[in-house]
Amino acid sequence: MPEGNYWANVEDLNKLPYEIVVVSYSHLDDFKGERIHLNDNIKWITAESPSREFQALAWSVGDSVFVRTGRSNAAITVYQTSFGVPDSIEVIKPRVVNVSTDDKIVLAALKVLKKEYKLPIGFSGEQKIVVAPSIGPLVERTSPTEIHINKTLDQDIALNDNLVIDLFKVLYPEFNKTIADARVLPDDIAFSKKNEVALGNVPNKFGIENYLIALFILTLAIERFVAIRRNQ
Repeated sequence: MPEGNYWANVEDLNKLPYEIVVVSYSHLDDFKGERIHLNDNIKWITAESPSREFQALAWSVGDSVFVRTGRSNAAITVYQTSFGVPDSIEVIKPRVVNVSTDDKIVLAALKVLKKEYKLPIGFSGEQKIVVAPSIGPLVERTSPTEIHINKTLDQDIALNDNLVIDLFKVLYPEFNKTIADARVLPDDIAFSKKNEVALGNVPNKFGIENYLIALFILTLAIERFVAIRRNQ
């Protein structure tokens, strides 16, 4: 089956009366929109997906060059940042970004970008990030000096809705690259039952950032607890 949007393709196949066999890699990033059911006359077979290794990003900070290398297989995509010279991708010199925020979870996400991605992020407040629940993407630039988080944040939203990645994309749009993601959506959850309520959009960005932001949120909580004890 051609890549792009498997659920949209299956919606078309469901209208056909024939016995159909589909052989696909079932890549996670090719399932877009709401999960739908698979008619009984359609058999879906997931072929073994080859693993991928790729250089996703390269950027310089001072005299140092950092390369973001990814490894992806059917189960997981992981990244590692290291010093080096990229093989074929462009080295970008990121701008210094100065932000301010009153939200602890946003602050934790920014620290992930600063410490894990080695990005030159400061906290002097030239750009303000505010949590202002509204309709729209999770992270949205509303002006040159203001960025809105369109949901009230908790740890689950920060992890499952990929707050770190969305902040990264808005703060550094020049870094947006296509990622060679080889993860597979398992057959038992790829399609709903006929009478089952759709689960909605399947999040398709996971990785080490989820664990890092959880760690920073825990660190902030511990720091707050220690500060309270000191003031007693």
